[in-house]
Amino acid sequence: MEVTWTKYAGDGYWEVAGANGSTDRGLVSLGHFSYDFNGLSYTSLNMDGVQVVQSWIDNPSTNFGVVIMDYADTDLLAFSSREEIITERHPKLTVQVQLAPPHTPGEASPPGYSFIARKGTDTSIEVDYEPAGCCSDHTIYWASVAGPLSTSLTWTGQACFRGSSGQTTFDPGTLQPGMALYFVIVGTDGFFEGSYGLDSAGNERLEATEQVTCDYPRDLTDNCPGP
Repeated sequence: MEVTWTKYAGDGYWEVAGANGSTDRGLVSLGHFSYDFNGLSYTSLNMDGVQVVQSWIDNPSTNFGVVIMDYADTDLLAFSSREEIITERHPKLTVQVQLAPPHTPGEASPPGYSFIARKGTDTSIEVDYEPAGCCSDHTIYWASVAGPLSTSLTWTGQACFRGSSGQTTFDPGTLQPGMALYFVIVGTDGFFEGSYGLDSAGNERLEATEQVTCDYPRDLTDNCPGP
């Protein structure tokens, strides 16, 4: 049956129109994508998304699909339904299975390698870095702190899918007076995150468990030997 803004089935109404109620959908983000062109778009599911797909495989009756939404976004995203005459435009979910690599990602720009950050346009920051070894992508996490950095740092933002070219730009927004911006770039392989680097005391920096859009569990047990 056709799904509408107010109904998920013929006689079934969403708790809140637009599938925006707490019982209408899962409350955990399974992934993120953005693009500014027509045609195919690809993105990777985060670990929660992978677990959901695995649950569909284990129990197909639980497969109710996914909801693509961001009501706060002012851009227009439109895609065809399966009733579209041109079959190439039909929406399709493709699941690609990839075995975990033998090593988890290393550290981006470890000691002895270049890391350069400079001011970009408006509030953006441009970064040149040495990609982490054994990774296919990078994520940037940041926090704003007042005074000396402490071990109780809470990561407040992230920039996903930064690629692995060694150059990227991200925008943490406007920094409040008296605050300092602190950020790290972390390698990922689609399964795990690598090292966040060591702090001044020689301890591994805290993992960004507060940011879940593209977060993967950190695994430091078998890191790639180097960039």
